[in-house]
Amino acid sequence: MRTLDMPSCAFFPKIVMGLIVTLIGLSLMPVVVNWIISSNSGSILPFVIAALTLIILHIYHFMTGMIKILLCFLV
Repeated sequence: MRTLDMPSCAFFPKIVMGLIVTLIGLSLMPVVVNWIISSNSGSILPFVIAALTLIILHIYHFMTGMIKILLCFLV
């Protein structure tokens, strides 16, 4: 008998969960772009946050070994 405290992978395969997370991320992209563009105060902070996020994601994706492990602990 399945209970509610079981992990979600018991109910859905990993490919389904990955697809759901990807679709949620893609649906949020227009909101993020509008947030970055509509900085009405002329502040550069939204651009810095977006650039820093992209840099961290690229480093995490392309680097292997110790750098990837250290980045995982820093974030």
